[in-house]
Amino acid sequence: MADAFLKKHENSLLKCIYCGQCRYVCPMLTKDGWESTAPRGKMQLIYGWKKGEIPVDDWFIERIYQCSTCDRCTKECPSGVPVLEIIKDSRRELVKEKIGPYQPFKNADENIVSVKNPIGKPIKERSFWRDLEGINKLDRQSAENLYFVGCMPSYWCTEIAGATFRVLEETGEKFTILDGDEWCCGMLPFWDGNEILARRMVQRNIKQFYRRGVKKIITTCPGCYITFKHDYPKIFGKLDFQVLSATEYFSQLFQAGKLNFTREMRTTVTYHDSCHLGRGEGIYDQPRELIKAIPGVKLVEMKKTRENANCCGGPLTTAFPELAIQVGLERIEEALETGAEKLITSCPQCYIHLRKCSLEAGVKIEIFDLSSFIYEAMQKKKEAKEASFN
Repeated sequence: MADAFLKKHENSLLKCIYCGQCRYVCPMLTKDGWESTAPRGKMQLIYGWKKGEIPVDDWFIERIYQCSTCDRCTKECPSGVPVLEIIKDSRRELVKEKIGPYQPFKNADENIVSVKNPIGKPIKERSFWRDLEGINKLDRQSAENLYFVGCMPSYWCTEIAGATFRVLEETGEKFTILDGDEWCCGMLPFWDGNEILARRMVQRNIKQFYRRGVKKIITTCPGCYITFKHDYPKIFGKLDFQVLSATEYFSQLFQAGKLNFTREMRTTVTYHDSCHLGRGEGIYDQPRELIKAIPGVKLVEMKKTRENANCCGGPLTTAFPELAIQVGLERIEEALETGAEKLITSCPQCYIHLRKCSLEAGVKIEIFDLSSFIYEAMQKKKEAKEASFN
């Protein structure tokens, strides 16, 4: 009986192997230099593995996971090869055969099992972000709108969670949060091929959403967003709730006249399109429209934007930190070339990693999450000595 994986993907694998047009847009190849890190190289490895011609060893596993899944290759491919789908399917195969995932991701999965987040932080600290951001009162626990905070904003960049919460409050929107009951969305195990663990997270989270009567989920993390929007329906079928990124939701509020900018910022900014929110979902205009609507703000574009935007390198941090920095430094350089004072993004992982890269480069450009930038613009003008943007 033919291998089901090979039966599904063999034509695409062969098309890719004899092409290679996407090689020069792949951040892995441009920084690492080895063909095996490029999409075509990975397809050759996968094809050889499935044909029984290439052994699966530590080097092979490392190469299959050495991909940020930025999806530049798929968009560049003239033959429509679903590169990202093939890579994800190959990771699922490796996990099924008890070979994968690559050890750093296996460690993160073990954290999800034990403390319900890949970071490894105690579950009891999941709601500590509210204390850190001075949010102590929750009045709207029965609302149908759920703000799903996400692992990184809960533990690593609480300022994003705080700003998003306050924007929603100030616009008068009724919403709730899961607080200490929030678990990881399951994005990482979906990403690294551990589908059994991913399904466990889905089943638990779906029960929470339905028990609370959730009709709309708002996320600040593009990873949570695509997981809820695309991966959950693959398991449960049509869902009874809508999924929106915070960027989309804020845009809707602005169009409805509920989000008002009362502060003149007087600054020049550039915007970084995150891979998942941009190439993945085509959300390009909404963040730019919000930024341009803020009084005093001048938006300048980097040379590579929208579907051609370079990856920040953030997803590589878990297993390939040095490579992640190299990729991120290139994006910082692009931002500096615009002359912008600030770099804004709509992704917690991009935010965290670009901040790290800016410090590594020793440059003065400031990195902001869009939620935080919007919240500042909603505040009344402060004295010059107190203003953080003047």
